[in-house]
Formats: sequence, structure tokens, C-alpha cells
Amino acid sequence: MSGLEDEKSSIVVFDGEEVVAVCLNAIKHCSTSSDTVSFDPHRDYSTEISNGTYERENANKLAAFVQVMEQDLAFLTGNSKKIFKIDVLCVSKSCQGQGVGRKLVEKSLENAVNEGCDYVATVATAAGLNILLEMPFFCFRNNGEVVFENLRDGGISGKLMGKRIAKSEKNEEEEEEEDLR
Repeated sequence: MSGLEDEKSSIVVFDGEEVVAVCLNAIKHCSTSSDTVSFDPHRDYSTEISNGTYERENANKLAAFVQVMEQDLAFLTGNSKKIFKIDVLCVSKSCQGQGVGRKLVEKSLENAVNEGCDYVATVATAAGLNILLEMPFFCFRNNGEVVFENLRDGGISGKLMGKRIAKSEKNEEEEEEEDLR
């Protein structure tokens, strides 16, 4: 997963020596291509899953799903050049319901602005940001079998969600200074 490769953008929360929350993030630089891939609700993703880079099949299933959801990311975000991706967010049971996840997202949004990104995006089952693309889980199959069923959160689809990042006044002033040079 790309968040593992982008230590600068990722966040780990400790309680003493214990890791209690993780938010793995990455910055994706996009080309200006506006090509899009047609969605086929009958497609089988067994090749993508079996060619995955992880030892465990379940990890490859999840990675393949995220890859499929993000394949048109640049197009769906209005051909954004620099996208801040929230790849993985998890909070230990002992810290759930205390706003830790919300704070991780807020800090990630702050990091996205500081990095000069023009969009933030994530793939999840729960709604949060603006939904750019939604894929019902029954459309994601491995050798004809539905991959994701009976999820704990009751999710029936995966969502690619995003939000355009408004430029701060500081960034606009810096751009104006660059234009004058």
C-alpha cells in the first residue's frame, strides 16, 4: 500500500508505548490525462487478486478493490495534479468513540494543505466526504464469487470519496509572488 511508503504523510498515535491509531496516507502525483476506464459490473477481478503483491489473499482482495476504485482518480477529481490519499485509518477498540479517527482525518487534511495538494481522497465503506464513485460489492468478484459479503459495518458498497482543498490565503499570496518574479 502506498501509505506505507510515505512516512512523512502518515500518522501513528501512541498511548505510552502502545500504538492506538494509525492513518496511512500518500501523495499521488497525476498526469493531465482525462481518459477514463469503462466500468463493467460483470467483470471478474481474479487476475488482479492472484497477481497481488501480498502473501495473504485477503490483503490482495482489498488492494485490488482499492486499485479498481482509484483507477480514474485524476479524472474524477477534475484532473487534479496532486492528490492526498488517506489509504488506511484504524483506531484500537480501546480508543474508539473518543474522536481519535476524526482528529486523524483533520490532521490529514491539514497535512494535505501543507503539502500543496489540491484534492484529498479515500476509499471506504462509510460515507464521509463527497462520493465520487460507488461500487456495489456484488460487482467485485473473484472466480465468480462475490469478494466482500456480510461486513461488520453492514456496508454493501465501497465508495471513492473526495474533497477539493480550498487554497488558503497564504498559498494564494505565495503564488502571486511567484507570478511577479
